[in-house]
Amino acid sequence: MGKSVLWGIVFLLFVSFVYFFTSQMMGGGGSGQLSIVAKLPEFSLQTADGELFERKDLNEKISVVNFFYTKCPDSCTEQNAQIEELQKTFAHMQKVQFLSISIQPEADSVAALKRYSEKFGKAGKTRIWLTGEPEKVKQLIENGFLLSMKNWPEKYSKKFVLLDDEARICGFYASGSPEILNILKSHIWELSGKAGE
Repeated sequence: MGKSVLWGIVFLLFVSFVYFFTSQMMGGGGSGQLSIVAKLPEFSLQTADGELFERKDLNEKISVVNFFYTKCPDSCTEQNAQIEELQKTFAHMQKVQFLSISIQPEADSVAALKRYSEKFGKAGKTRIWLTGEPEKVKQLIENGFLLSMKNWPEKYSKKFVLLDDEARICGFYASGSPEILNILKSHIWELSGKAGE
């Protein structure tokens, strides 16, 4: 096999990988289809109420995950507004849950999460706020959610991650875009087995 052919194959594989990764970051495939990316490993975190939260708590639930920290500046405002919109849309569906994982667990204690959640009133109570041991949180984000923590928290990921009822990643969705938020909504409806609006 000639070098030019070999390099051509490598190039095609690279382009295919970039296309797949980009489509996942936009939420599902380019055709709007859901696809399984990976299953989360076992993990153990704590909620704002001091309760244990593990991978088994994702079973039989459709989960929308985001990342935050309690000292986050105004850049979190838009993402929180989108989460509240999603909460209202799916308020009648017990199967859908919203998880917010702190990326600064060394500063965000259980008590700090509790105080932070109270800022959002009723909407804050229906979100599951999570923290844990710093190294375990880092491993979960990088090895489980497949997101690099380089330059966090200054440039942390503001993407939503959609999990199915078997704790499998189905897509990544950039926050801040109404169009992508609508794609996320449609995928939640699809996973729930109900027709969307």
